[in-house]
Amino acid sequence: EYFFNPKYSETEQLTSMMVARRKIFGDVLIIFGDIIFDSAILKQVLASNDDITIPIDLDWEKSYEEEPNKPADKVLVNQKKIVKISAKEISLESKNEVGEFLGIIKLSAAGSKILVKKYEELEKSHTGKFHDADSLNKAKLVDILQELIDSKIEISPSIISGKWCEIDTPKDLERAKKIFKNIDTE
Repeated sequence: EYFFNPKYSETEQLTSMMVARRKIFGDVLIIFGDIIFDSAILKQVLASNDDITIPIDLDWEKSYEEEPNKPADKVLVNQKKIVKISAKEISLESKNEVGEFLGIIKLSAAGSKILVKKYEELEKSHTGKFHDADSLNKAKLVDILQELIDSKIEISPSIISGKWCEIDTPKDLERAKKIFKNIDTE
């Protein structure tokens, strides 16, 4: 089923995703449309029994060696718990690790309810800036994930190792072709 956000040009990821909120129930897998990854990553994420799980690449910096200023959604992990997620710079404190959010969210039935309920609460009452965004309408998925974290809702990290990449530019596409030249088709 296709969902159209009539306010696409005025909004961001979160608003567009919530146009389809009636489909966010039960076990749900949300995947950014500009990423490619091997099946081992998907299997690992699907194996999680937690309500909200996101895969994180702790070895993310190697992907940015050629383009160190390219934006990345970063995740701060402390003692196997996610404490911050942001598209902006995250300062590294002792005993913390910084990884990259892949753009995949796995929700259990309870996790789906939590996410939609939190968004609907915010939709009714929130005004002004929303985490990294200028407003709720301009929010990305990392903003709602940070809101859940701030609301003491646990988001479980799935620390991945494996092939994946984001494809935003022709250079990214060439890199993906090299990484996936012998693609796993499981």
